[in-house]
Amino acid sequence: MKEKNVIKNLIMVIAAVAAAIVPLCTLFKEGEYLYWQITKPSFWDMWVEIGIWGAVLIASFMFIKNKRVLLGVAGLLILAVSYLHSMLLPVLLATLWFLIICSFGSFLTGCSVTVITAGILSVFGACRPLSLMVTVGVAAVLFNVFKALTRRTRGNSNGARIGKENDCLKQDLAEVSDKKTSNDRRDCIFREFGNCSAELTGKERQLAVVTFIVVLLSILTQIARSNWSIDFDSLWYGLRSSYILSPNGSIFEDLKLVGVVYTYPKGFEIITLPLSGFASYAYIPVFNMMIFLLSLKETYRLAGHFTDRTGSLIACMITAVIPGIVGMTLTAKADIITWYLQLVILERFFSLTETEEGRTNKLFEIIAAYLLSLSMKPTSIVFSTVICFMMLVFVLVTRTRISGKPAFKYVAELILGAGAFAVVTLRTFLLTGLPFTSVFTGILTKLGFKLKYPYAVSSIPQNYQDESVLIVLIKRIIKMLIYPLGDDMDHVIIAWGTGIMLVLLVIIALGLLMGSLQSEENPSGSPRGVFPTGRTPAVRRADSQEFQSGEENPLRCQGEAFSMGQTSAVRRANVQETQSGEENPLRGPRGVFPTDRTLMVRRAVPAMFVFIPFVIVNLVSLSMLYQVDGNYFMLLYSVIIILGCAFMVRGRLSYAVIGVMTALAFFFMTLTNWASGVEFTPIEVNRGYYDYDAYYRGVLSAEDGRIYDFLEENPEARVMVFADHPDGLHFKCITESFNDCLSPWGNDEITRDSAAFYEYLKAAEFDYIYIDAGYVREWQVAAEILNGIRISEVMSEGENVLATF
Repeated sequence: MKEKNVIKNLIMVIAAVAAAIVPLCTLFKEGEYLYWQITKPSFWDMWVEIGIWGAVLIASFMFIKNKRVLLGVAGLLILAVSYLHSMLLPVLLATLWFLIICSFGSFLTGCSVTVITAGILSVFGACRPLSLMVTVGVAAVLFNVFKALTRRTRGNSNGARIGKENDCLKQDLAEVSDKKTSNDRRDCIFREFGNCSAELTGKERQLAVVTFIVVLLSILTQIARSNWSIDFDSLWYGLRSSYILSPNGSIFEDLKLVGVVYTYPKGFEIITLPLSGFASYAYIPVFNMMIFLLSLKETYRLAGHFTDRTGSLIACMITAVIPGIVGMTLTAKADIITWYLQLVILERFFSLTETEEGRTNKLFEIIAAYLLSLSMKPTSIVFSTVICFMMLVFVLVTRTRISGKPAFKYVAELILGAGAFAVVTLRTFLLTGLPFTSVFTGILTKLGFKLKYPYAVSSIPQNYQDESVLIVLIKRIIKMLIYPLGDDMDHVIIAWGTGIMLVLLVIIALGLLMGSLQSEENPSGSPRGVFPTGRTPAVRRADSQEFQSGEENPLRCQGEAFSMGQTSAVRRANVQETQSGEENPLRGPRGVFPTDRTLMVRRAVPAMFVFIPFVIVNLVSLSMLYQVDGNYFMLLYSVIIILGCAFMVRGRLSYAVIGVMTALAFFFMTLTNWASGVEFTPIEVNRGYYDYDAYYRGVLSAEDGRIYDFLEENPEARVMVFADHPDGLHFKCITESFNDCLSPWGNDEITRDSAAFYEYLKAAEFDYIYIDAGYVREWQVAAEILNGIRISEVMSEGENVLATF
């Protein structure tokens, strides 16, 4: 056993060295992508500030014992950083809106909430019926995690439920009233992110503190640089919802904006509609940060099906520093909430396979989360569908028994989720004639759907490489793991999984090939870390006795991963059950797999059912795309992280390697994001937010801003913009860029000549054309289109013109 551990550790170290050295020696060479980042003084100023935050947090945990004081320090640090970097108002209002959604979801699913919530909704401007419908649908799914923040919903690290749910806050108060030691009171901060069922051990407590600090530093980093990290896609459509989604109070108004992004599923944009239209663009990214924190909770719950608390905490810590995940919190894109819903789907599925209790409820949650994910992002049609389809196959093949009456709140959750999906899909259908757009339009038109004018059919993605698909795939896998450079990697380096993914994949491969090895620090010989054995109440009680007495639990399953061996006590109980016809209380739940197998196996098989097809679909996507987008693979990153933590051999060397790779991932996270903006907003006395209205008035104004002011006074005006994309879209009215109309986003038919384009302008009822002279000089196509259209100048500003046609 020790020899196998040595071999695994040696290979892991070699992989870690390669995963660290190759990127460091290539990405920072002079002239490469990250060279200019590390040579900027503002980057190192940023790291000085991060170091100060870390020192404050470490000192707080070293010298402050009261948990409430610790949380107060963390809260004050967040508020201080938010104010110093012009983010205080976005942090406060976006967090308030997030809590309102959670509270409203709690109300609709049977939990009491004050009537003030409805009043706040009205005042805040979310009472547009359609916006409210989608918001409520998401809120219903968010409810269970929101409740888990204050109530105990899980028993042990393996997902088994112990006893009845107890209110965590009440237990905390009871502990204080009993005058327990300060260390005991502090423990509950980290008890499984809200689970008060068991005390953390000394090492678990230390790891929980480290995880808490890493997560907080990650969030503070995003807050401090949010104002200077507004990305292309967010500026294009996600931040302009008040003008291009619902300018007149209805999301069904057909503005005939031909760019495909305007007909995407708009669930997330509808949810965050009350946060758009402000002078600052930072409100929606902060909302994404709140969803990210919920996702960490769901990551912990999902990891709990495959590993213990230590592994689950490590999974959360790694997830909190992956640039391809954390960087998406700085966007107004739907990637974070889609990823969260997919984590919910997976966690509820594995809960469903492990116990017969509440299976109908979990099934309703899975369906609701799936429908909502389809309402958020076009790629969900591929990635969410494949995992849900394989779940269905698993249930049918194994004849999993799902019976019982669902609780009202889960029925309400499903109804609201389905309603949200119906509204979002209906919008796309009424606008375009198709229920979904993006790469699926070609398939749908072949099925008989008719696409409306002026929208176009998109083709299936092609990689346009001269080499074979297999060679392209192999090269791209290598690039994504340790060398994200090249024309097809521009969207990977800004949403990268970093080299830690290679290390985790090696750990997973070694675990599968060589078997699960016992922990170096676990002398009892029981397998921990890979698909841990499910324990019934009797076994858990014996485990507890073992933990307290230091003796080995005779009821715990022995053997390596995927082993079907059972202890003599369990086998005797099985024989007694067979003879008596009664169910064995020492065995896991019936109805999934034959009862002579351990829960360890019953977790491995559903995991293979879902994860293997999911990985295959990701590989197909990776081989087909022309421009690989790293954010497409967020859920794949999570799966690799969780399984890697499950297969990891526990020991100081493993912890050291993972620690170093996590630190390196944090370093890359500070260097990259979707906007390539890394430095912090300058520290200064401010009004609590960064004024983007003033900034873009300067960008779009050649002289005194007359055109900008004129259009701001006419917010219902429709303007075709011939200017740099997407900066030219920031007039305070309904705008579309000429680039929107071109392939691959638009329709080549309406830009084939001046006559076709003029017909489109009339059909879409545009009022004005804005012409940036520099843009037209650079783009011959734009000049040729404009030369064939008679325009009448309304006003000019320098060389730029606002005209009618």
